[in-house]
Formats: sequence, structure tokens, C-alpha cells
Amino acid sequence: MGRQAERSDIGAKKGKGKKRMAVQNSIRVADKISKKALKGDDPVARKTTSRSRKRFAKRSRLAEEKLELISKLEDEGSAEGSDDLPDDDFGDEDNDSKKLQLFDGEIDDGGGGIGGQDDEEEEAGDDDDEYDEDGDSSDSNESIATKSKNILKQDANVRCQAEKELRLNIAQDNEYSDDEPMETMSVPTDLKSLKAQISARLDLLNNSKAFEKYQKKLLSVNEEPLRRSDLIKKVQQDLQSLYSYNDFLVEALMDLFTSKSILQFMEASESERPLTIRTNTLKTRRKDLAQCLINRGVNLDPLGPWTKVGLVIYRSQVPIGATPEYLAGHYVIQGASSMLPVIALAPKSDEKVLDLCAAPGMKTSYIAQLMKNTGMVLANDPNENRCKAIVGNLHRTGVSNTVICSLDGRKMPHFYRSHFDRVLVDAPCSGSGVISKDTSVKSSKDALQLQRIFTVQRELLLAAIDSCSSASESGGFIVYSTCSVLVEENEAVVDYALKHRHVVVVPIAGFDIGEEGFAKYKSHRFHPSLKLSKRFYPHLHNMDGFFICKLQKKKEGVKTAFAEESDEEPQVNKKSKNSFNDKNDNFTPDSPSLKKTKNYEKAFPEQETTPARKKTKKEMSQRIEEQPEVQQKEDIEKVDHVKQKSRKLKKVFSARKV
Repeated sequence: MGRQAERSDIGAKKGKGKKRMAVQNSIRVADKISKKALKGDDPVARKTTSRSRKRFAKRSRLAEEKLELISKLEDEGSAEGSDDLPDDDFGDEDNDSKKLQLFDGEIDDGGGGIGGQDDEEEEAGDDDDEYDEDGDSSDSNESIATKSKNILKQDANVRCQAEKELRLNIAQDNEYSDDEPMETMSVPTDLKSLKAQISARLDLLNNSKAFEKYQKKLLSVNEEPLRRSDLIKKVQQDLQSLYSYNDFLVEALMDLFTSKSILQFMEASESERPLTIRTNTLKTRRKDLAQCLINRGVNLDPLGPWTKVGLVIYRSQVPIGATPEYLAGHYVIQGASSMLPVIALAPKSDEKVLDLCAAPGMKTSYIAQLMKNTGMVLANDPNENRCKAIVGNLHRTGVSNTVICSLDGRKMPHFYRSHFDRVLVDAPCSGSGVISKDTSVKSSKDALQLQRIFTVQRELLLAAIDSCSSASESGGFIVYSTCSVLVEENEAVVDYALKHRHVVVVPIAGFDIGEEGFAKYKSHRFHPSLKLSKRFYPHLHNMDGFFICKLQKKKEGVKTAFAEESDEEPQVNKKSKNSFNDKNDNFTPDSPSLKKTKNYEKAFPEQETTPARKKTKKEMSQRIEEQPEVQQKEDIEKVDHVKQKSRKLKKVFSARKV
């Protein structure tokens, strides 16, 4: 009885262990299905959820049947007794092996096992299922901790591969020469390190002492010294890779800004400027408008001390371009820098004002607003389709003193020469100051396009000066503005006008903000008065890049190269479009200062005033008096022929000089 009790205790313990293992196995299966469903990468959890539930129910049912069979076998073993101990021992061993085979579902007694055949058929039918590929055997052999470690290892491998690909892409973008030092060969993996590298190189370029120390350091390491031109090229490549500018624009901006300013300018150009609106005082006051917008959930503030009608908007619960106040014309959406040219022009009541490039009409409506709908404003734009926008904006804002026309601005003096009191020229430009609005400027502009642009700008400015009246009692002012920061479109154009027309640069009253214009740029030397012009930058003034210059017309006509202040008005001669700072412009043999030169007789031999020339003329006149009438006619024809020939020579010579 003692041996039998021991065997029964052992069998009970084994039965409990098998039952515990079966429960753990079912728990593992359920955990695995839930984890895969949460990850979203299990096809069973996403597509065949019902089938997976059936499989889970079937497996749990099989496990229960196994447990019942095990309990029956244990009961049979306990009832057999202990007649033959060796046989019972061997029988227990056989029963134990059968129990294990039954639990694992591996008995193949004629194909009628409990779970072997059905499971094999399902696994054969679902080879693409991850759950079937793993199987129950892997769940029983591996623990949950081991599987979690494997999952973490896979995630770490994926992250390492992604980081390697990122470094490879950056390495392909930043190409360095083979003879570069090891310090500069390191490729930055993020934007911050790339910006730090660019700023360090720019500091080296601007600090000559630091650059010399860097050269000595390279020599001490037995490296070839880095030339300044190579360092500039590397900085340009870094800026192009970071901000996507083309070669031409990067070089132009590097010539214009310092090392600290160029990064700030490019960074500011990547973000948009604050939204600003201008109050239409023809219909309301700024105080009343601000109160109405605040009631609609708009967070706003006054734009600045330099304007009494501007408002800056931070947040709004309603669209600013669709409020009843906007549709009624109580305000217009206008950039802060676009208000400055009109403030500089300072139009007064009952004046005649020309807006040479008026579309879409925001500046025109501001001019009419300052004139209080008196006088006359001529809004011109060469594009007829854009004139429709001018009409719509002027109707909405209640402007009634404006005439709209569509003409080529360069031909405006043919219709209105010396007619207007004030002229505004907001010339078309490259748009290098409004990159935040149009990012295509970064890669679309080149030297040829820039040359075409500033050629048109010169012609427009000269036409505006010719259309303005110097005899105006209250006016005679021209304001030239562009939304560009390049010197070729700003100071160079105004300097060209100063050399070809009787105008001067005057200080701008109305606002104190802005940087001074350039009187020196690279190898160019402009008129010193161009320092009175104003420049605006996005990184300094938080508004679009802009240039404004105010001119006053002192005298009608065109300046000549030799007689700038002569009493006689010089004749306008046709000049070539590509002439720039040409000292021979308007060169005529009748120039009063030219007659004072010693080379005048060599240049115009037909106009010599020597005694021999005078003597021949007297002799010819005496002969004409003494000879008969027929001979006199012949001599007169000869004299006329000589005069005509000399005139032709004058024209040919003047044309060559022009």
C-alpha cells in the first residue's frame, strides 16, 4: 500500500504539472495574438479575426479534452492495484509517455489522434499565416522574455539601418575634396551641426587673424593650406544644400551680407511674415475697426509708431479675408513694407499723382486715402488682366478720384510729359526680398534675367522722371521702390537716373526705420546722396525685403556729359539700351563746352574758324558779286553743296559718338 500511495501521489503531481502547462500554453497563445493585433502587422488580426478566434477556441477545446483524458488515465492507473510491481512500473512509464504524446498532440494511431491531423491540415492550408509558421511548439520552448528580447533586437537593427541610410544621403549631398583636412571631412548629420559648420567657416572668412591661425594649424598637421577661394566655395555649397539656393543668388547674397547676417536673412526668408492690414480711413477709423475685429475673436495690435492705420494680426478665429468689414472695404490686407513707399511719397489733396505700376491697387487706394478722394490719381499697369484687380479693389474701398489705364510705363512721357506733381514707381523686380512668399526665386533667377530686369527698371524710372513736373509748387517728387535687396536693382538704377536726369535724392520723412543705402558696393562707387535711401530686411525689421528712394526733380530735360548745368536745354538724343555710365552719351558737336577744348578743330574740321577759312569765304562772296548772274548761281550752288556736305558729316560723326 505504501508503494501504491507513492505512485498515486507522483501521478497526481504529474497531472497537476500537465494541467498547469496547458493553461500556460493557452495564455501564451492569447498574448501572442493580442500583441500582433496591437502592432497592426498580423494578417490574422486585421483580416481574418473570426478564423483566428475559431482556431483559438478549437485549441482550448483540445486542451480541455487532453486534460480529461489525462485524468481518466490517472484513474485507471490507480484502480489497477499493485499485483506485479515491475509490470506496474513499466506500465506507468508507458502511461507517462502516452500522456506526454497526447498533450503535445503527436499520437498517430491510425490517424485518429486528438489534435494531430486537424492541426496539420490547417497549417498546410495557412502557410502564409505568421501564427501558423510559429506553431505551438515554439510557444512551449521559448519564453515571453526571450521573444521580447528578439523583438527589441529587431527594432534596434531597423533603427541602425535607418541611421546609416540617413548618413549616406547626407554624405552624397556634401561632396568634399580628397585633400581636405580631417576636421572638415566630417559630415554633419543634422541641420544644427550644418548651420554651426557654416557659421564657423563664415567667421573664418571675415576674421583674417583667425584664418591665419587656421592656416598655421593645418601646416602643423602637415596638411596643405586651405585657400580663401576654396573656403568660399565650400560655404556656398553648404548654403545651397541647406536652403536650396542657386549659385548666382548665393554669390549675390554673400557679397551683400556679412557672415552673421546672411544666415539670419536666409533663415528669416524661410518663415512667413506677420499678417498686417491697413485701415481704410475713407470708411472707418482704426479704433472702431480694431474693436469690431476683437469682438470677432481676432488678436491684434497696432503695427508701429510710424503708421496710424496699420494693424498686425497674431491669431484669428475667422478668416481675415472674408469678414463683413473686409467685404465692406473697411480694411485691406497689405504688407507692412508695401505701406512705406506711399508714406514716403506723402501725396496731398488736390494734386495729380501717377502710380506707374499700380496692380493690384493697394498702394493706389492708399494714395487716394491720403488725398481724401480729392485731386486725380492715374493708376497704370501694362497688363490688362491685372487692371481688373485694380478696379475691384478701388470699388470695394470707395475710391472715386482714380483713373485706370493700361499702357507701357516706358511710353508714359509721350502722353503726359511733365504733367504730374508726384509719381510712384513700384518697379517689377526679381523678388529677392519676398522669398518667403515665392520660394521659386531661389532657383529661377540668374545673371541674364537680372540684367533684363534692371534694364526695364532704368527705363521706367527715367519715364517717371520725365512725366513729373519740376514746376510743381507742392510736388516734383518721385519715389522709386522695389521688393528686392540686390544692389543692381536699387542703388545702381537710381545712380543711373542721377547721371541722366536733373534729379537729386532727398531725405525720406514719415518714418525713422530702415537701414542706409549703399554708396559703395564691391568695385562700384555710387553718388554719396544714396545713403539717404532706405533698405528693409526680414531678419532686422520683420517685414519683407524692400528698397525705397525719394527723388526731387530740379529741372526739365536730359543731362549731358559735358554741360550738366548749362542754361540751354540740351536736345534729347537716342541712346543705346545697354549704355551704363557712358561719358560719351549725348555727345554733339554743338556742345558749348566742347568748343572750348583744343581738339575741337581736329574733331570738326569743317567748322574751323581760322583766317584762311574766312578769307576764302570773302573771296567767294566777292566773286559772286563781280561775276554775271549765271556764274553767281553756279557759285551759290557750290556753297550750298559744301554746307550740305558739312551737315551730313556732322550727323555721321554725332551718330558714331552716340
